[in-house]
Amino acid sequence: MNETADLGIFIATTKGSVGIQRITEEDPEIASVVCLAGKAMPLPISNAYQDFVRQATGVVQRDFGHGSFRVDLSATIEDGYSWQLGLYLGHAAETADRLTGDPAHEAIHVFATGEVNVDLEVLSVDHVTLKLERLKNHVGNLSAEGTRVIIIVPSGNLEEAPDDFAHGNIELHGVSTVAEALRAIGITAEPRPKKSTNVILTPPAIPEKKINRAKGLVLALIGLIMIGIAAAYITYETSFEAWASLERAGKYRALDNALKKANDSGVIDRFRANIYQNYLIATRPDKDRLRIRLIEHRAPEGKTCAAFHLGRVKAIVTESQRRSERAFQVGQITGLCQLEFIAEADANSIYLWGRYVRWPSDGQKFSEIITRGPSRQRLRWKIDLTRQLQRDYIIHIAVVADDQPVDGASGWVAEQLWTGDPSNILARWEQRLRSLNARGFELVDATFSLTR
Repeated sequence: MNETADLGIFIATTKGSVGIQRITEEDPEIASVVCLAGKAMPLPISNAYQDFVRQATGVVQRDFGHGSFRVDLSATIEDGYSWQLGLYLGHAAETADRLTGDPAHEAIHVFATGEVNVDLEVLSVDHVTLKLERLKNHVGNLSAEGTRVIIIVPSGNLEEAPDDFAHGNIELHGVSTVAEALRAIGITAEPRPKKSTNVILTPPAIPEKKINRAKGLVLALIGLIMIGIAAAYITYETSFEAWASLERAGKYRALDNALKKANDSGVIDRFRANIYQNYLIATRPDKDRLRIRLIEHRAPEGKTCAAFHLGRVKAIVTESQRRSERAFQVGQITGLCQLEFIAEADANSIYLWGRYVRWPSDGQKFSEIITRGPSRQRLRWKIDLTRQLQRDYIIHIAVVADDQPVDGASGWVAEQLWTGDPSNILARWEQRLRSLNARGFELVDATFSLTR
């Protein structure tokens, strides 16, 4: 194996091969994104890729030492997780300075499919036979030209490959770990972890959260005596340190369960839990310093949105006003080309995570769901309305804020917002608000109705 040859990394999909054109490090404070061919066009897997990168959910930051990337692919990938092995190999090749987005004849062409878990095991995926069938002509032509081709599939899917698929310059590897895949393409430096371990972060005696001044003053005035009595106790109390560790590691479900268990235990445990819960409530971000804005981009009179999207005319830009604390003025669909929602925090130390959803006002299912974050200080959704909408729609933006990165795309935080049915999205909102507030998060939302 030539350990210096360029590597062209391709993801095998049911629609054919998708090449990794470029992997670029970005500011760690912004979310990772997957784009199409250098365009300002995020692909649907961007949020899942963010989870794959960022600790503690993913492995890329842990193994390659950076927490935010932009990846450019040659074609779109809509969903699933079978792209994970190919992108992991792409990161490894980029780190080894061997990744090429435009592989020449002498470069090794690598095609991969497989899901990667936190222990760097390669898990079986669906439709491997179809993916190999879609690759047949591509890899056959490469082999005929004398180009070396390496195809990597999970070992659990190896039997799905046709018996004669590997021939000439085409190698087929079934792997059960990332390390095996790396060796197959000639990258001998294995990733650091072989098995994941539960790391308990050691927090300071009192966690380093910035206390909101107004709330901190109220807390000080009301609870000065209580804090004085409990300070020494809290400083050295093991349970307090364990809860702080869970919060700092983003293990919100475990924290919620631990505090509930303490509240259901004896008087001392309940007292400790109440102290920590009051601390979380008092130090969460200030709702008055969070805001959601809506900018409407409309075609000039006599012009079309198509002309705007093609760059032939400039839109008329207006900021939508509120009709209530949690709702914008109703918007008219006619002439509306683009919506721009902006969620902002005054302090750049605040992390935001948000979710945009749209559904027909008379419908039972969501038409569109887009998550953003976690990102410091600002989130932005630009929604192109590429054709005349034929129905009335409702749009809802929900934003969660904390001074720790909030991975809300899945898990406990997302579960607090809604159960997936549009009819439930605003139901029991106060209950959800209290639930998040009690764990140190702030929650703001806004609704926008679009009518014909």
